[in-house]
Amino acid sequence: KKLKTTSDGITVESGGIIATKSSEGYVEVRDERDAAYKAKFLMAGSAPAIRNENTSTSDSTLTVQKGSNTKLLIDGSGNVTAPTTCRFWAKSGSSQTLNTNATNYIRDFNNQQFDTGACYDGTNKFTAPVDGYYHFGWHVMFEGANIDDYGYLFCAPLISGNDISQEVMLQNGAAQYASLTGSHLLYLTANQYVQIRMRQSGGSGNVSVRSDQGYFWGYLAN
Repeated sequence: KKLKTTSDGITVESGGIIATKSSEGYVEVRDERDAAYKAKFLMAGSAPAIRNENTSTSDSTLTVQKGSNTKLLIDGSGNVTAPTTCRFWAKSGSSQTLNTNATNYIRDFNNQQFDTGACYDGTNKFTAPVDGYYHFGWHVMFEGANIDDYGYLFCAPLISGNDISQEVMLQNGAAQYASLTGSHLLYLTANQYVQIRMRQSGGSGNVSVRSDQGYFWGYLAN
């Protein structure tokens, strides 16, 4: 028995459905609203396609779900959103101190604003859930007791604790306050993590990292 018909619909118990119509075979799905709400699964030339033929322009073109949860949505204008793709944004909530011996410190961003996909640990670490390209940005603000407290300030992303030679540097510019900002597109494999490292060198005293004016954000780009 290949085909089973019940009150719930038609079940193909083995094999598949082959539909042909001239050079364009398709399988059409519609609900009780009939022609106003329908979609076709077809071969468009040499490539498979899903074609929404709804006459109601307010409906989404395509929704991909797991259970009842939407994972991918393409609207009628072609805008693509993935509501559950990992993304986060966190702010700093505590000050830190950089001493003069060029010691590396991990910047804390412990005031989490949002974290889709549970990819941020709430303190300073983003962990990649899947292989892919990720975009990160960060901002750190420093202050010293006087303008001679630092010679150079450095910040950089680390991947799983390793330096990747994308350091950003600021030379003393005779100002009590100084900021560093960076933006990076990084390829990560699943379970690799990213943190922001900072240090100073060539100064005559410790440099304070302000508790405010610190931001860290990122998301899966592709």
